[in-house]
Amino acid sequence: MVCGGGWCIVRAMCVCALAVRCGEVSPGDLTEGAIAARLQTAFMPDPDLVIRTSGEMRLSNFLLWEAAYAEIYVTERFWPEFRRTDYYKALTSYACRERRFGKTSAQVQTEDQPPTDRSTLERILNAFR
Repeated sequence: MVCGGGWCIVRAMCVCALAVRCGEVSPGDLTEGAIAARLQTAFMPDPDLVIRTSGEMRLSNFLLWEAAYAEIYVTERFWPEFRRTDYYKALTSYACRERRFGKTSAQVQTEDQPPTDRSTLERILNAFR
């Protein structure tokens, strides 16, 4: 895929507008999910973790829509020097985070949520030990 996040969102909105114009959907049916379904990345899950190298505190127009609730890990290391130990540090940092998906800690703590299945992440972290 050779486009920036802004371009991908504009393209998805154009597809939505065309669907409304052709009578395939009504404007009231255009939800966040309907727009997400028209993104070029609709076939992929949204990222849980974005690793940003070179110390830059920005997304650089990368997966703007999809990374809305991703955890961001910033490292000073440049991409060519990024090593297995750096990846381990990022995953360890991610494992310690509270995923809130736009809510506050208090809101998350008052919800009845099933325990998170951390087995996949634990297997990955154990591979580095």
